[in-house]
Amino acid sequence: GAFVILPGEDKTPESFDVSCKYPLESPDLGDDIANYWSTHIQACSSKKEGVDKYETKLRACNQSKARLLTNVDAIANMSAADGCVVMTEQLRLLGFGGAILVSEDEVINAQTKVRLSKDSPCDIDCFLRNVGGQRHQSAARLVIKHPDIIVFVVSQDGELSVFASDEEAYIRVYRPVDPFITP
Repeated sequence: GAFVILPGEDKTPESFDVSCKYPLESPDLGDDIANYWSTHIQACSSKKEGVDKYETKLRACNQSKARLLTNVDAIANMSAADGCVVMTEQLRLLGFGGAILVSEDEVINAQTKVRLSKDSPCDIDCFLRNVGGQRHQSAARLVIKHPDIIVFVVSQDGELSVFASDEEAYIRVYRPVDPFITP
């Protein structure tokens, strides 16, 4: 699957050349995360106020945790559908089954700088030929045309790639990304 993270809160997927087959307005993982941490802090703080108050706050914390985990699971399962899952940078779901509508012709002559690795700038044609299969090439074209977007691509073998701009304004692919390795 692929997850496209769009910049800004007020833009639509279509304004970034992504068409969602199934547009949605929720869940909002950003709110779910904030709510979970808020209820967790309230529960921890209420220990001094007695057992009844603590148990009430703890129940609210557990409910918000269950909501967060349920919504994370639901969004993860959406990535099994054809197309990408589209979210805002605040992690609000915008839709799934997204088609990236950026063609190779639109980006082949772009002025955007690209690199396959940290030390080797290359031309866009070389980047697209060597970045991977269709899913990876679609992600690359999208990020070349819209450098503020971040795309996470999970291959069938489980490898995670991230397409994004680096600190020097180059578009690059970071892979493999291993969540168990600390920087």
